[in-house]
Amino acid sequence: MKIAFLNIHNGYVQRGSEVFVSELATQLIKQNEVTVFQIGNKNRSPYKVVQITGVPFIHYQSIRIDKPFILRFMSEQLYHFGVLLFTLKCLKHLLSEKYDWIIPINGRLQVFLCRVYRKFFGCRILIS
Repeated sequence: MKIAFLNIHNGYVQRGSEVFVSELATQLIKQNEVTVFQIGNKNRSPYKVVQITGVPFIHYQSIRIDKPFILRFMSEQLYHFGVLLFTLKCLKHLLSEKYDWIIPINGRLQVFLCRVYRKFFGCRILIS
């Protein structure tokens, strides 16, 4: 099977979802073809990595709760715009290869775009 993970910050930071993707992809590569789409540098991993360029690193979670609401809101919206841009750039690669499974990690618009992709290309989606 061909499996694609979409996780914007893989290769850039090592937190929860990034560790989850790396560990799961490492286990799945034993019997499957696994590709991880990320903005971070390609690392030495057993699975295939596609680095998506031109997407800024936006870390909205660093804005503390005691900051003004508008600052937190704008920061969150910039993050979601970055995820949208990342996912649109991933679609070019997803269209060139037929994946059996797509695993979007970053939620919201990324999941929506993957569901639209699924309607046309018939792959399965795993949302964790």
